[in-house]
Amino acid sequence: MSLADDAHGAEAVTKTGRAYAFDSIECLAAWVGRLEDPGTVHSLWVTDFSNPPELVRVEEALFLVSPTLPSPMGLGLTAFARPEDREGAATSFGGSALDW
Repeated sequence: MSLADDAHGAEAVTKTGRAYAFDSIECLAAWVGRLEDPGTVHSLWVTDFSNPPELVRVEEALFLVSPTLPSPMGLGLTAFARPEDREGAATSFGGSALDW
């Protein structure tokens, strides 16, 4: 699968080693929400918006939701690895900090 936007991609890896790529963080979140057994997931990753295609574990990522920083699926959800990058984006685009 080719991603629509490298800066907003996400990935899930199962315990069997299968990787699933997503166009956006919101697609990853929806996939996780539909899982019958969340215990099958090994790890979840999101792209660092400030340094694509670097991936960050969702537990370590810092999220920003902003209507003026569009994501491929339209919910304006973006991830960052560093607090100063999220703060800079919030200053530039507005929005609210969000946890996974």
